[in-house]
Amino acid sequence: MPVAIRLSHYALNAPTGTHPAGVYLACQAGIPAYQADRNRCIPDPSSGKPDPIMMGRIPAEHDEAPFNPQRLLPALDALLDENIPALTDSRILLCLPAPDRARHERLQQGLIPWLHNRLAEACAAGQIRVACPRSLPEALAEEWQHLRQGHLTALTLLGVDSLLNEETLNERQPANDVRTHSWSHGRILSEAIALVRFEASDTLQPGDITCTGLGNHSATETGLPHQQGLALATAARHAAGNDTVSRPDRLVLARAQTREHELSWHSTQTSLWPVRLSNRDNLAMRKGEKEAPQPTLPAPLHILRPALTIGDSGAASLPVGLITACEALRFRICPANTALVLDSPGGPQHLAMQLHHQRHEIAQHTGSKEGTRHE
Repeated sequence: MPVAIRLSHYALNAPTGTHPAGVYLACQAGIPAYQADRNRCIPDPSSGKPDPIMMGRIPAEHDEAPFNPQRLLPALDALLDENIPALTDSRILLCLPAPDRARHERLQQGLIPWLHNRLAEACAAGQIRVACPRSLPEALAEEWQHLRQGHLTALTLLGVDSLLNEETLNERQPANDVRTHSWSHGRILSEAIALVRFEASDTLQPGDITCTGLGNHSATETGLPHQQGLALATAARHAAGNDTVSRPDRLVLARAQTREHELSWHSTQTSLWPVRLSNRDNLAMRKGEKEAPQPTLPAPLHILRPALTIGDSGAASLPVGLITACEALRFRICPANTALVLDSPGGPQHLAMQLHHQRHEIAQHTGSKEGTRHE
């Protein structure tokens, strides 16, 4: 049985660039990595006037056709070339758009067959498992258990998605779920490629980041933000292994960027760390049977919302969130010990992952641009 599951390698290509710390630093600075595209306009829901949509694009040499999935090929090819060790001797969990999504068919024509052939060069046959964002929490939980039980030595989570296409625009526009220059209630269209490698390890080194707990929860009713928030809280309790979840030093909400996401997070927070007294304690205090508690303010939570910085990257949102959490833990100015990553991909499945940073004797720790962040 391995001692721990560590995140040994990670890399990405997002609207912030290819540096692993790019998304985290943009979150800290409050600088969005998306902008209005004056060539793509839709009617503003409030005024009806043409309004440019907000898009986050992976930097490329030729940006004249941002809605063409072929433009992802050079970026994906370069990312895989630079991170071959992360794919070797590893089971690959490939997260792609759901088959019933319009962009899946678009990617199927120009990207997915090439990607399968490309990954087959780095790993053995049968070592590639495909999932969509809605099934990813359950699939990742199963593979993580295989790592813990010693059936796997390494697992690489690879997410690839692009929401920059006419199909997604037409799918979301009737529900006013596209953010424009004037309409801030929708989601930003974006794209990203991200991979994270998990390894079963018998020894840990200073600077390593380990996954100490992973929990997923399937809720039958998640139509309302309150129900989604309670489902996320249950997943966090499963990751912690008990009903009490310690407040982390860093918290990452992988997809949060709208009002509904904030309402969901409010329910999660009040469920995990309630501030109000229970009804029984409140009644006893009013009767004088119990002394009134002294007000104690909880430590503030450092919350990161990468999707609010780079936009909705679909199937790549979870690995981008994990990389953001790792960089937050390793930030040299203010390193941290623990992080909690929450992901609610819009279906019945919800995911929570606890990360721990081995901080002892890492005063002189420096990061590397390639993504392997321990020395």
